[in-house]
Amino acid sequence: MKSKNLYFNLKDKYPDYLVLIKVGVFYITFDKDATILNYLYNYQRNKDKVGFPIKLINKIITSLDNMRLNYFMIMKLNI
Repeated sequence: MKSKNLYFNLKDKYPDYLVLIKVGVFYITFDKDATILNYLYNYQRNKDKVGFPIKLINKIITSLDNMRLNYFMIMKLNI
């Protein structure tokens, strides 16, 4: 399943959660969640997507926890 399809499937079921999908050495998100990460961390949007290196995940998780935002972290497997 493509990352974007996975994102929208999860957002349909859990609209109040940020969805972060690990793809290679990046976490990515789309649509509304990309807008949120752009606003919070000034990450550049690429059309409807935002990505950041996995080395920043602890910073992001700590920040989201402090703001009491719900999130999913998904590892995309290419099977």
